[in-house]
Amino acid sequence: IEINFPAEYPFKPPKTDQVIQSLIALVNDPQPEHPLR
Repeated sequence: IEINFPAEYPFKPPKTDQVIQSLIALVNDPQPEHPLR
């Protein structure tokens, strides 16, 4: 899972839709050779 924190963090937290899209991408395209990526 990759979460990109903006330079303005903590005043501007990452958007939840970006986090959800990362999770969906991980589920749709698992990479067994890189389990933590």
